[in-house]
Amino acid sequence: MRCRIDELCTYGRWFLIVPLLISLHAAGVPCNADDPLAADIAALAAKLASPNFDERQQSIGELRQLSNTAAGVESICQLLQENPHPDAARRLIELLGLVYTRGSFRDETVLRASVALEEAAKSEQWFVSEAGNEILQNATTQRVSIAIARLTNLGVPMEPQDPDELFQNAVPAGGFRPDPTSNQYLKIYVDEHWPDSPLVFELLERLRVLAGSLRIGAGRISIYQIDGHPLPPEKIARLKALYGDLRVQERGRVCLGIVQGTMFGGNLQGVLVSQVDPKSSAGEAGLRQNDVITRIDKKELIDFNDLVEELRSYRIGDVVTLKVIRNGVQANRTVVPQPLPLNPPPEQPSGEEELEIKVTLKGWYDPAILNKKADATQKPESTAVE
Repeated sequence: MRCRIDELCTYGRWFLIVPLLISLHAAGVPCNADDPLAADIAALAAKLASPNFDERQQSIGELRQLSNTAAGVESICQLLQENPHPDAARRLIELLGLVYTRGSFRDETVLRASVALEEAAKSEQWFVSEAGNEILQNATTQRVSIAIARLTNLGVPMEPQDPDELFQNAVPAGGFRPDPTSNQYLKIYVDEHWPDSPLVFELLERLRVLAGSLRIGAGRISIYQIDGHPLPPEKIARLKALYGDLRVQERGRVCLGIVQGTMFGGNLQGVLVSQVDPKSSAGEAGLRQNDVITRIDKKELIDFNDLVEELRSYRIGDVVTLKVIRNGVQANRTVVPQPLPLNPPPEQPSGEEELEIKVTLKGWYDPAILNKKADATQKPESTAVE
C-alpha cells in the first residue's frame, strides 16, 4: 500500500532528506507503511544511533536481512528519510550501497536503492551527499546501465538498448577503441522521436562518464543531432556542454553506416572507408573496408564533410549511386589501412577497380527499437561516422 507523505512521519523528523522522500514517492516507489517489515522502524533507528555497540550491530544485522527484499529496501529508505543522526545515516547509505552494487541493474531491489542513492547524493546534508556520491562514482558501470535502461523506457532512440551489450568485451583487442558502428559504442539519436521529459537530461548526465572515463572505456559515446529534431538551441548547447562539441554531431536523416579513414598525400579527394557496419546501407550494398568513395550520384566528393552535407538532401528509401575505387593506389593517392576489425573481410585480389555501387539509403537505426522498451526489472577526439 502506498503511503502519503503526511503519513510517514511528523514534520520534526524530516529535516535530513526531504527531497529524497519526495523523489521516491514521485518515482512510484511505495513506502509500504502497512508492511510488517516496516513496523519496527523507529526501534531500528534508535538502535542505529545507540552508544551501545551490541545494539548497533544487532540493528545492522536486522537491516541486512531486510535488504534482501524490495519491501525491505523500502523500509531502509524510510529509515534514512526519518533519521537525522549522522552515524545512522552513514550506516544506512552504506547498506544501500551494498544492495546497489551486489545485483543486476534489472533487480527491483537495485533500482529502489538507486533512486535513494541518487537523491542522497543531492542532499544538503554533507555527510549524506558525500557518502551517496562516493558509492555512485565507484559503481560507474551499474549507474550507466540503469541510466540507459531508464532512457530506453522513456523512448530515447539509442543503440544498444541492452547495457550488457555495451560492456561486453569492454577493452577491444589490441588496445584500439571500440568500433563506433558496433554495440560496444553507445549511439544516441536526437530526432523527431525525442521524448519531452525533464528526466532525460538528468539521466544523460550520468552517461557523461562514457565520454572520458578510462575505467569503463574512454570515448564510447556519440550524440547524433538528426535534421528535424525538436530540441531548442539551449538544449543542444547543454548536450555539447556535457559531451563536448565534437561528440554532438549534426547529420541528415539517412546514414550510410561507414567510419571515415585517413588518407595522406597530395591532391587527395574522396572518402576512405575504414569500417563498415554490415547491417547498414553501405554494408548491404557491398562497400568494403579501404574503399574510397569519390562521387555520390553526380556530385564529386572532396572529403568526408562533403559527403555528410550531400547526404542531407536525401531521404530514407532513396537510391544513390556511389563511385568507388577499390584495391589499389591511384596516382597521388595513398590509402593508409586502419587497424583490422575483429572479423576482417576476406582478402581481395590486387589491382585497382573503379566501381559504381547502388545504395538504398536507410535511417540511423531500425525503427523497431522505438517499440522495444528495456524492462530493467527483467532482463579528446571525435569519431566521424556517416
